Order: sequence, then structure tokens, then C-alpha cells
Amino acid sequence: MPKRKPIDEERMKAQRRQTLLILLDQLFKREEATFKAIVDCLYDIGSVNLINNRFHAKPLKRGIKSIARFSKPAFRFYALHRFQKQSPEQIANWLHGKVQFKPHKKKAKPKVPLVPTTIDASTKKLAELETRNLEVKQLRAQVQLLRGMLIGAIAVLGGTTLFLGYHHLSFEMRSTPIETQINVKDGL
Repeated sequence: MPKRKPIDEERMKAQRRQTLLILLDQLFKREEATFKAIVDCLYDIGSVNLINNRFHAKPLKRGIKSIARFSKPAFRFYALHRFQKQSPEQIANWLHGKVQFKPHKKKAKPKVPLVPTTIDASTKKLAELETRNLEVKQLRAQVQLLRGMLIGAIAVLGGTTLFLGYHHLSFEMRSTPIETQINVKDGL
């Protein structure tokens, strides 16, 4: 009979975990407006922090922040879909981990390495070279991002210019009568 008790306990744990998952899923469905507000707040904070950390020129920051405001509805849609799909499971796993208790193990004393602790000049130069390589990689990534943004901005401005020019010409054609257009051509 003692072997049966752990099986019953495991079944009870699995059932309660499934119940927890269902309850969390229902909570997300009922409180959709609350989660939209949470996602909006997280987006606002995250976009500002990301822009401030990645870009250092103030005029560039202003432009990117205004672009970030336009992408908020698309992010909200994607985030809510993903949030409703994955969050109940992740929260259930996190809560389940909080009620799991692991047996304590005695910590072993860390062994002191027998390697000399003096750092010579070549090791310092190697560390400095590594940090410079990392900085170069980060700068290259920023250049690629800026290049992409520049191409996108040129495409948008060019499209807008063509669009406005086309509508301006079509407006002029509609506003002047056809007879005056013909008379002007005959007079030349």
C-alpha cells in the first residue's frame, strides 16, 4: 500500500496542475482589457529603454520614438496572441516550481586553483583586444541598422513624393477645363 500513495499523489498533482492551467487560461480570456493595458505599458517602457540604449544621437532618438509609436498596434496584436497562448503554461510552470522543494545538499568548499594569480602584460593586451573586437561588432551592427533605416526612410519619402506629385497633377487636370487646355496648346 505505501507504493500506491505516491501514485495517487502524482495523479492529484497532475490534476491540480491542469486545473491551475485552465484557471489561468480563463483569467487571460476574461481580463483581456487588463492584459492589453499591461502589454501597452511594457511596450512603452521597453521601446524607450531599447531606443535609449541603442542610439545615442538625440535627433535620431526622437524620430525612432515616433516610429515606435506607430508600430504599437501591431506589437499589441502579436504580443496578446503570444501572451494568451504561452503565458498560462509559463505561469503554471513558474508557480509549480515555487512549490517544489528540493533536498538541501551540503556545499563543498571551493578548491583553490594552484595557478599563479599574476597577470602578465600579454594577458592584459589579449583582454583589451577582445573588448575592442566586441565594440567593433556592436558598431557594425548599429551601422547595419542605421543603413536599413535610411533605406526605409528614403523609400517612404520617395513614395510619398511620387504619390503627392501624382495627385497634384491629377488635381490640376481636373480643375482646369479641357477647352482651356486645348486653347493653350493651339496658341503655342
